[in-house]
Amino acid sequence: MEKEQERVTVVTFKRTPHDDLWVEGNAQDFIGEKSVWFPKYFEAKVYNEGSKYGVNNGRVSKLMVWEIGFSGEKYISINYDRGWDRYPEHETNRQLLVKILECLEGMEKYEE
Repeated sequence: MEKEQERVTVVTFKRTPHDDLWVEGNAQDFIGEKSVWFPKYFEAKVYNEGSKYGVNNGRVSKLMVWEIGFSGEKYISINYDRGWDRYPEHETNRQLLVKILECLEGMEKYEE
């Protein structure tokens, strides 16, 4: 009997060249080496310190997560702009939100 492979979410991101507060990246789920859904893309505004405007009073004050549909349209699945404009409806998107926030909250602080 084969052991069931674990689902792993890979999140990659970098600061944008035009503004150190902004981060852009993508996230992809894998089981083994196989991708299990289209990549999700995101942009976030990440401050050095948390605030009342951040997600869960954290460093991320703005976050948009989207995917590109089959016909090329942009579908926004998560949007936070100092408050929830679109909270993730599906459990997989809520899990993705947790992974992205873990990465962004743990990133190095920018030099002012």
